[in-house]
Amino acid sequence: MDIDAIVAAGGLIGLAIAAITGAVWDSPLARPPRSRRSPSRRA
Repeated sequence: MDIDAIVAAGGLIGLAIAAITGAVWDSPLARPPRSRRSPSRRA
């Protein structure tokens, strides 16, 4: 098992999850009313 390939795949999966989560979080239905900016956006 190649460590670099695993790290790269993990990074891509992380980016995809972050993009999906960001899209859901920015939608008006899922956004919490009291917090405009998500503190976990800079992870």
